[in-house]
Amino acid sequence: MQYDLIYGAVADDDVYKTLTLYTTGILDKEETMKRLKIKKLCSQLVFATEITAIPAS
Repeated sequence: MQYDLIYGAVADDDVYKTLTLYTTGILDKEETMKRLKIKKLCSQLVFATEITAIPAS
């Protein structure tokens, strides 16, 4: 079986909340950038195959 290894930083829930607040106009650019500064960096390793990329119907 062939697979891709993907290694990188993990975005936590705060990132998604902050981006939502920015795109809805609640936060300005300055506050958004302040909230997105890295507090604690965590990484993940993903083994991905073509099958895992196909959404279930």
